[in-house]
Amino acid sequence: MEMLSNIDTIKGVGEKTTKLLNKLGVYTIEDILLFFPRTYLVYPEPSIPDKDSVNSLISISGRIKASPKTFRTRNRMDILSVTAYAGDIPVDLVWFNSNYIKNSMEPGKVYIFYGRLVFDKGRFKISQPAIFEPEKYLEIQKQIQPIYPLTKGLSNTTILKAVKEALNNCCIPDNRLPEYLEQKNGFMSYSDAIRTYHFPDSFDSLVAARKRLAYEEMFSLY
Repeated sequence: MEMLSNIDTIKGVGEKTTKLLNKLGVYTIEDILLFFPRTYLVYPEPSIPDKDSVNSLISISGRIKASPKTFRTRNRMDILSVTAYAGDIPVDLVWFNSNYIKNSMEPGKVYIFYGRLVFDKGRFKISQPAIFEPEKYLEIQKQIQPIYPLTKGLSNTTILKAVKEALNNCCIPDNRLPEYLEQKNGFMSYSDAIRTYHFPDSFDSLVAARKRLAYEEMFSLY
């Protein structure tokens, strides 16, 4: 896989995804490698919902006591709902047009739910929360999660998978600056900077990657 190969050479990127990526200006492997996150997310420790947390993004550790229920509205929207108990506090969870996740929750099990907490009619609620197994959540808590620019029909997960495939299979040059500049400034390699910009180990390493790529962009103008 080369830098100038078409984006659809990436495993899992079909015709529909290709068209959506094209809308974002992504046509080649190089384009997806330079399609950097717009921001980053660090998942918080699960907490007990309270009124001080209302309108904030939080994680709760909640036990499901019954199977999720589904119904369809008059405008043909499918709604999936279930109540999770964070300790003794019930939190109503709602998903729209997401019946496929119904079988991913078992009564009696504990899951981590992440989303924006609201308080409505005397009850805590979260709409469209992300769901994690506790072990998986502990794993991703240790990582800085990239959040990409999106267009309708294209998910962050899809872009994430495409970026990982490109990083793992493309021959990215290590250095594109004169060697004396690399050594003088103590830059990480070009390939490391690309990887770090997408998946930083820390915010200090992210700053170093941005500095290296910004210097190269400035250098290329002269």
